[in-house]
Amino acid sequence: MNPVLIKKTLNNNLWNDYDIVLDRLNSPELVHYYVTKLIRYSNFWEIPGYTKALGQPRYVFNNKAGDCLYTSSFIVEALKKNGYNAWVEKTAPLRLVDAWHAFFVFKINGTKYIIDDGRMFPRGIIPYHLY
Repeated sequence: MNPVLIKKTLNNNLWNDYDIVLDRLNSPELVHYYVTKLIRYSNFWEIPGYTKALGQPRYVFNNKAGDCLYTSSFIVEALKKNGYNAWVEKTAPLRLVDAWHAFFVFKINGTKYIIDDGRMFPRGIIPYHLY
């Protein structure tokens, strides 16, 4: 293959464009797969300039890391952009060092589901009532 064409292809990687990636992550299953394969869990104190008021989806995308709130916010942004009814909820903390735990909720045909990928060991997509 032509070396110039190879370089052009590598420099034109659409998976590095935030908006294009969010367009591609157009279902809960795709977002869950993307997050479990590419996003690593990090503690909130490891994130520079961490703000607990709201997650930072672009931080997660750019750094391929996030805590429960940041990762859930990334998931919400991707699915809201694709027409889903989605939001972040908070619950009791999983560890003593945390004030709470955040997870992502979405609704399809009146049924609520959770994607809890913002933890060291992701739980995946589960019905809300089983969480």
